[in-house]
Amino acid sequence: MKSPIDLERVEKMTVAAKAMLANHHPMEQGAVLIQLVSLWLAGHTPDLREELWQLFRANVWAMLQIDAIEFDKLHREIAASLDRAMQRNRES
Repeated sequence: MKSPIDLERVEKMTVAAKAMLANHHPMEQGAVLIQLVSLWLAGHTPDLREELWQLFRANVWAMLQIDAIEFDKLHREIAASLDRAMQRNRES
C-alpha cells in the first residue's frame, strides 16, 4: 500500500510553517504548535489518539537526538508508523 504521506509536500509545509513562526516569541510558537497538535489528534477516533500521541512524542524526541544525515530516514519511519496505526484503525 502506498503511503498517504508525500514527504515533498511535508517538507514544503514545514518550510511554510517555519516561516510563519519565525520572529515570534517562543511561547507564541509553542501555543500555535499545541493548537495544531490538538486539532490533529482530535481528528482521529478516541481509541487511536493515545497511540498517535505516543508515536508523536517518541518521534519528536527522536528528532531532537539525530543529526541531519538521519533526518530523511526518520521521516520515512514516521510515515510508516503512522500508516500502520491508521490501517489498524480502519480495520477495527
